[in-house]
Amino acid sequence: MLFVNAKSDWVQRAFYELIVLGYGGTIVDQLSSKEFYDECNVILESYVPYNCAAFWISTTFHTYTNHQRFYSTSIFGAYTVAEESTEEFLSDWISRLEEDRIVCEDCAGT
Repeated sequence: MLFVNAKSDWVQRAFYELIVLGYGGTIVDQLSSKEFYDECNVILESYVPYNCAAFWISTTFHTYTNHQRFYSTSIFGAYTVAEESTEEFLSDWISRLEEDRIVCEDCAGT
């Protein structure tokens, strides 16, 4: 399983708020980027036995594979210039899965 996520994905954070409200809860404070990232990692840890890999991007975008930024996104953000990053792009990371089925988790830290 592959997961491509933004550390501050505003769509997923807004969806979380709608779920809370739908169950009769109240939104006192919006889920912070750090809380979102931490909670997602808790969920992803349960997938480790199933050969799960994640590519965490330091941005707020919701989707990548259906945009041109798919080819210019690294863990440091979308439209990353190659000289700014020694990390591989999202498109390269996914290609490695097709080539040799070896993909590790990539992230720019917490």
